[in-house]
Amino acid sequence: MENDFFKLVLASPLQNVTYEKVLGVVCETDEGQIEILPGHINYGGTVSFGQCLVVLEGQEIIYKMFNGNLCFDNENNILQIFCLEYSYNTVSEFTFEEILKSFKGLEISETSKFKLKFLEDSRIALEKSQD
Repeated sequence: MENDFFKLVLASPLQNVTYEKVLGVVCETDEGQIEILPGHINYGGTVSFGQCLVVLEGQEIIYKMFNGNLCFDNENNILQIFCLEYSYNTVSEFTFEEILKSFKGLEISETSKFKLKFLEDSRIALEKSQD
C-alpha cells in the first residue's frame, strides 16, 4: 500500500540519494532520537553529528551525518535531509576506533589554532582555540 511508505531525499553538496519506498527512519538529532514512520506529523530538526538508520523492505542502511537539517512534510509524505556531509555503511555501524582512524593522517600540533575535543556519546569535535 502507498500509505505504508514514504519518500526520503538525502542531499549534500557532494552527493544525493533518493529512496521511494521507506518504511521508517531513526535519526539522532540535537534534540534527541526521533523515529519517522509513514504518516508522521510535520517535523523539523537539526543534526550536528549523528547516525541515521533507514529501513527499507529487506534492507537497513546506516548513515553518519554531519551538520544537517531534516524535515518531514506530512502532506507530501516525504522526509528531506540536507547535510554538509554523510557516509554510509550497510554491514555494521562505524565504531569509535574507525572514526579515530580517519584522523590518522591529520596532525594537530600543540601550536595549532585547532584542537580535538572528545565529547560524550563518542562524538569528536574540532574546536578553534581562543588564543
